[in-house]
Amino acid sequence: MRFVFVVLILLLFSPGAICQTKEKTASVKFLLVELKSEKNKLDYFNAHKNPTELKHLSDDIAAQNLATINDYTDHFNYCPVYFYMDTNRQKIKDKQFEGYLFKGGYTILPANTIPDNETRFMVVKYGHPDDSLSIFQNTMGLIMYNYKLEPLQFIKKIRGKIPKQYYFTSKKYNIEYRPFATQLNNSFLNNYKKDTTGAEMNH
Repeated sequence: MRFVFVVLILLLFSPGAICQTKEKTASVKFLLVELKSEKNKLDYFNAHKNPTELKHLSDDIAAQNLATINDYTDHFNYCPVYFYMDTNRQKIKDKQFEGYLFKGGYTILPANTIPDNETRFMVVKYGHPDDSLSIFQNTMGLIMYNYKLEPLQFIKKIRGKIPKQYYFTSKKYNIEYRPFATQLNNSFLNNYKKDTTGAEMNH
């Protein structure tokens, strides 16, 4: 029985796989993308009073998040995309959106843009999988979550060629970004109906 369970998990979360369905399911109204604060690293250099390393690290964090924002701004058009910092993850999980979501230019969304009871959204982040996907814990990729921030899928392999400016790898720290927005957009277009009731709210 355990062998069968492991096989099912491996099939469901196989690297590079994005689930395909014969019929399109209900629409996704918007996508939330989690950006990284690298808070633990920043706290370490702050505590050790190392302004040089702190500056280098801050620059790399900014570059990583800029690559993420540019990727989704340029390559994802299935639905509106909003961003939030990982330090506010619990707020998003509790659906306390006001003041924590922003557009690509770091503009905070106006109040009441998203109802507190909204559930038609997904969340993604680039990084190491959560504990529930621990079979991939040493691999970085795209993690997809439902509106409860429960992990749905881990995607390891990028399909197609994406220009280099959408990648980022720190020369010194374990900080990187790989562009999955095009692949994710194609998957959404193939598998979900496109919502037309509020599709312009971030354009």
